[in-house]
Amino acid sequence: MTKIIFLFLIFTLPSFSADLKKETMVAALTFDDGPNPEFLKNALPYLEKENVKATFFVIGFKAKKYPDFIDKMFKSGHEIANHSMNHVCLVRPSPKWSGCPDLSEEKAIKEVNDASLAIQKITGKKPSFLRPPHFAMTPSRKNAIEESLGIKVLIHGSNSVGSLDWSFNDKNKIFNQVKKTITERNFKPVVIVFHERNVTLEALPEIIKFMREAGYKFVTLEEFVKIAPKANI
Repeated sequence: MTKIIFLFLIFTLPSFSADLKKETMVAALTFDDGPNPEFLKNALPYLEKENVKATFFVIGFKAKKYPDFIDKMFKSGHEIANHSMNHVCLVRPSPKWSGCPDLSEEKAIKEVNDASLAIQKITGKKPSFLRPPHFAMTPSRKNAIEESLGIKVLIHGSNSVGSLDWSFNDKNKIFNQVKKTITERNFKPVVIVFHERNVTLEALPEIIKFMREAGYKFVTLEEFVKIAPKANI
């Protein structure tokens, strides 16, 4: 009887591992710096056609300027997240970050809260995530914002993939950057950082095709953290 159980375990473990890997092959496509109407008027129909739900990290003052786009994204099933009110550094991580002002904790919290309130006024839902502009963050400032506002601050961890689309004006370079990083990280669950740029939209078809062929399922960030709770994002 013991031998039968042992053989059963040997032959079923590989199948279980494969199923587990398949379940955690998830990717969240995220877009910063919007809403950008020029980008969204083409991107939203494309994402709908591909049945992909994305997460948009929007700037508060732009959300107030283009509420109809925020409403449309939200009602289409996309997630709306926080990218600060005015796209300023929320902290100076070190003296080397000369481009970042030394923002006080009080002002940083206000930047985040004002953006959350602007988004919530349109969607009726408080954002669950903050991506700090320029990823300017420190552990102490991260804790202060999270504890004060109940929002998850992203730190660009090992499960985050930078597309570098902010610096590339070539769709092939963006695709190659994403493909290279995902492959090097052995096809982990990933959160991909994009920006609302037309060249990014041009790169998306090849990126989505590559990732689907690799076995990825596209989810919002809220879904991502439920499926891959230990991911470092």
